[in-house]
Amino acid sequence: MKTPIKISVQLTEDDYITYIDYFFKVSQEGRRRTRRLYMLGFGAFLIYAGLMRNHELYGMQNMQTYVAHIALALILFAGFFWAVINLVRPSLARLSLKTGAAKALLLPVTYTFDDEAIELQNNEGKGRIVLNAIRGYEDHNDYIYIHLGGMSAFVLPKAQLDDEAMRSIFDCLAKTRK
Repeated sequence: MKTPIKISVQLTEDDYITYIDYFFKVSQEGRRRTRRLYMLGFGAFLIYAGLMRNHELYGMQNMQTYVAHIALALILFAGFFWAVINLVRPSLARLSLKTGAAKALLLPVTYTFDDEAIELQNNEGKGRIVLNAIRGYEDHNDYIYIHLGGMSAFVLPKAQLDDEAMRSIFDCLAKTRK
């Protein structure tokens, strides 16, 4: 890249929610965290099933009633964790945008891409991320996600970028480890 490319973007609430959904449903780290949550739920179910193993003590006189009870409990546990992952998480993300430090994510940001680093600046301050610190990037649907680690990423809506800017960004990101 000969000259640095400078772009300005501003995320909306929907862009942020889309990234949260992408993180937990598509990215490796997010899927890993989701699996951990399901394993936690399955562990809770096993504890419950272990406590209920003496089915006669709880008024279940035959094994069929016990098996039906455990099957229903498994469905309820799985449904609870599905609801947490798919319904509660987006609501919590919206709430964090309104009340927490995440509000700063919706401020306009100017990114400057050059051969060595990505600089960003908004009303809160400025920062610099060297390209070697970037864990990867992904061109996914309407966004470019630049992963920094954990849930941290730069989210660039393609609708706010022209074709030349996107080519320059991908040229710059090609120098990172993907």
